[in-house]
Parts: sequence; structure tokens; C-alpha cells
Amino acid sequence: MREGAPAPGVRRFRAGGPGPDAIVVSVRRALLLLVAAAGCYRAPDTARGDPDAGPDAPVVDAGPTNLAWSWTFGGAAACPTGVDRVQIVTAQWDTSGVNFREEPNAPVTFPCAAGTGGVLVPDGFDYDSWLVVLTSDGRVFDVTGPGHVDLGTTATHDVQLPRGYVHVAWSLFGQTSQTPKQCSDIPSLADGGLGRVQLFTGTAVQTTPMDTASCTAGDTYLALPAGTYDLSLRAVYSQSYLPANGPDAYLLGETALAGQTIVADETLELGAQQLPLTHY
Repeated sequence: MREGAPAPGVRRFRAGGPGPDAIVVSVRRALLLLVAAAGCYRAPDTARGDPDAGPDAPVVDAGPTNLAWSWTFGGAAACPTGVDRVQIVTAQWDTSGVNFREEPNAPVTFPCAAGTGGVLVPDGFDYDSWLVVLTSDGRVFDVTGPGHVDLGTTATHDVQLPRGYVHVAWSLFGQTSQTPKQCSDIPSLADGGLGRVQLFTGTAVQTTPMDTASCTAGDTYLALPAGTYDLSLRAVYSQSYLPANGPDAYLLGETALAGQTIVADETLELGAQQLPLTHY
């Protein structure tokens, strides 16, 4: 496994942690996430079968916050047609003195039109945070890469417009057994597991924006600015991050989708792609 080097502006952390083929069970401190923004709401039902992006994300009454985001679209406040909510995700570093990024906390959902939102997290720790911008039918309109956010500050993000979608589905195949697999055959990818299927452009590094879905969702839509991209579809058994081991430490398998052209306001259909799983 290659060394992981944090990008500029992202804090460095000490090495050490679990091996590459065991499900990570973190010793977590209970994190209470509260929401602050007038008009916070519970999102409508979504077709996206993803526990990281759906109507059950925690949404509560306004309260104090210490980690906040604001967002715009092409430099303007108006949300594009169909984009109705934005989720703030946080992941804590250094729990119990271990230099290791925990599994992400459940996302907190805000109405897109609010233009800003914040959460309350315990002081005394470092946090990565990122945004997931969703449409009313659960498509991922944009996702930012994880990055360090100082407590007491507001991070900002402008979504580049125009955008087009790529739609991809997946099936699992065990390379060792040479047989098709179901999500339920892989403990970390079954319902309730920590594993996820990720779609992203370029190379996986600590700060790479990734569309992250449950395996059982079966497919995902991701919007990108118009252009040609090398895409990667991969399965991981944890979203934790250990700098010494790099972003591939929890990899179950992946497939490359090179040279894919996204056209503004159109959808590129890639059909069902096979995800080969190395140790199954």
C-alpha cells in the first residue's frame, strides 16, 4: 500500500492502525450533531437507496454551531432546478489519542435555498468535513472532497455550472472464487455494514470528492462539469482514513472507466459495470 500524503492545507497525522483486510470497528466518542439554520427540514423520500443521502439524515431545531458551510451555484445563490437539499458530513480525527480519521458521522441535511448550514461537534478534536448536494430524486449534483475545517469558521463552496450526469450500476464478482457475488455475501457491503461503493474522477487521495453509495443501492448518478474524465468505481469496506496506509487501505476491488465524456444537461449511461473483489 502506498503512503498517503495530506494535500496542502490539510493537517498531517501520525501513522499506525489496522491491517488492510479487516472491518474497522472504531472506538468512538459519541458525537452529538445539532443543526442550525432557520427552516431546516426533513428531506422528502428519495429514490436513492443510500443511507448516506436520504430522508433519515438527522434534522433538528436550530441551535448553536461551531462548524459551518455556505454554498453557491455558479457564483449565484439560486439553486438549480431540482436541487433541493445539501448535506454536511463530518469525520473526527484523533479519537482517544489515535491518529486516525473515524467513519463519517451521519450527514445533517439543510434546504438548498438556505445557502448555509452548521453543526455542533465536540471541541478538542480535528475534523474533516464535506458537502453532498442532492436533487429531489436523490441524484448527487455535487460533492466536495474531505478537507480540514477549523472550528468556529465557515467553509465556502461554489458549484461549477453547467453540469451533466453519469449513471452507473454495478455487479460484484469474486476474483478468488470466480463467481458472481451479492452485496449480502460481503459482510461490510451488506445492509448495516461500513462498506460503500464509490464513484470518483482521477486518483483516490485523501481529498478526492467521492460519490458514496451503499452497495445495495445498485446504482448512482453523479453530476460533473462538462468534460472528459477517467472515472473509478470501487468498493471499500470502510470510509475511515489512516495516512500511513493511504486511501486504498480499505479497498475491496475497483474498475476503471477511462475517457468518459460528460455533456452539460445530458446523462451518460454506463450501464452495469462489474466490480471485481480481490479476496472473494
